[in-house]
Amino acid sequence: MQQNTDDLAAAAKGLKQLLDDYIGNFGESQLLEALSGLTGYPGAVRELSLAASHILDAPPPPQHTACEAVLYDLLSCERVSTDLFLRIRAAKLNFDQPMRLAVIELGFDDADIPEVRKALPGAHAVRFNGALALLLDAAGWGALARVCEENGLRAGVSDVFTGEDDVYVQYRLALKALAFAARFRLGGHIFEYGGFRFFDLLSACGEPRELFRYMHPALKTLRDIDAKAGSAYFVSLHCFLKHDANLSRAAKALFIHRNTLNYRLKRIGELTGLALDDDKTRFALNYSYHIAEFLGLV
Repeated sequence: MQQNTDDLAAAAKGLKQLLDDYIGNFGESQLLEALSGLTGYPGAVRELSLAASHILDAPPPPQHTACEAVLYDLLSCERVSTDLFLRIRAAKLNFDQPMRLAVIELGFDDADIPEVRKALPGAHAVRFNGALALLLDAAGWGALARVCEENGLRAGVSDVFTGEDDVYVQYRLALKALAFAARFRLGGHIFEYGGFRFFDLLSACGEPRELFRYMHPALKTLRDIDAKAGSAYFVSLHCFLKHDANLSRAAKALFIHRNTLNYRLKRIGELTGLALDDDKTRFALNYSYHIAEFLGLV
């Protein structure tokens, strides 16, 4: 009986180590995906054993070059140590030129994405936390967009930066771009952090309900009127602002006549007192609509 208990404890310890190693290499989300659907006993044990065997048979790809090994460490540490700085110089990685970091979502079976490496020969790519991280020239990221579209991949892209000290931060900005794209259920393949910068600022504000007080009061007025009268003032104003106050393009996007939109905008001015030809007013309305989008009101 004691022997069986010891064997079970040893097996549990080994399994825990196996799963910890897998999370470290591929990320927790990939582990959950690999083990999804495991219900019942002993079927679950059998499936878990098969999953463990698959993990052992398919270890993460090694870092083939000194550059890739350095990149892996840069993604892991917030500060560049003297040793890592010397390795950067030895690997002849040039961080003086403008660069971008991209993070490509990977499925469990995507392994090394040879298509991406082939299409971006000048980029340095490593598998990191269940995704493919790429360091590439800022001017050449258009090729990334093409390869992602051709292979049905989604990538978050950082700001343009220089300097090895910025790699850690820019990698996380690329991750945030992917997270916001998923949050807003956006289609497409390439998501630049710059397009979500204001949302990132809003996410740092703590309690979302506090954001309501920063919205222009005219938006609430228009929503209330629309709810009572069945009008479309709130959406019409949003579309007008999104198209840089271009009446023709906004009307086309709304599938209405230009004169119809012009009438709605005049009524909005009468109902709220807004001066839509004023730059400061349009700025306040634009960021208010961004807040509304962040809160799921648009």
